[in-house]
Amino acid sequence: MRVVETGGRRVSSHDEWAIVPLEGGVDHSRMKRIAAAPLWFLVGWFMGSAVGWGFGLNELLAPIAAFALAGIVVGDPRGFIWNDGPREKALTRLIATADAPTS
Repeated sequence: MRVVETGGRRVSSHDEWAIVPLEGGVDHSRMKRIAAAPLWFLVGWFMGSAVGWGFGLNELLAPIAAFALAGIVVGDPRGFIWNDGPREKALTRLIATADAPTS
């Protein structure tokens, strides 16, 4: 393993794989949310239709469920779906193990 300082950034390499800590990268989570919205809208519509048909409920259940599900996924009010915490922790742990001395 070797560690190289390049332009103020510390780059570790282990088995020819460079490990560079993320600094000021582009956050694509908002674009992922927008791209996921139509999929979850269709899932909500399908599930609303199936539940409405199965229980003999009103036909308006499907669009209500579709908008609600897509809104929850895109908005993610609690941060459960689009949470980057575990990924950042895993990257930090990977860099720390790459820097550890080996015997």
